[in-house]
Amino acid sequence: MGQYVTNMDQHSMHCPICYEPCMCNDSRKDVLHMIECYKDEIITRVLTEYHDQHGELPALDDAFMDMMETRVLDEMNRYYSTFK
Repeated sequence: MGQYVTNMDQHSMHCPICYEPCMCNDSRKDVLHMIECYKDEIITRVLTEYHDQHGELPALDDAFMDMMETRVLDEMNRYYSTFK
């Protein structure tokens, strides 16, 4: 969020997570976009870690999807807890 504020102060429309020039200067829409980017980044990291450890991509079964959902929720909760 700090980089988002800095970008807005500098009139930069780049997302601080995906670096695309997609910010619209509407804080609600911008924050929702950044949340989606952060979730995508977590999912990409988990898939990369799995591939690095096992040499292949995981089967997208219920157990893996549950683990992925838990991991995303845990990381998002840790991130949000820093603002309390």
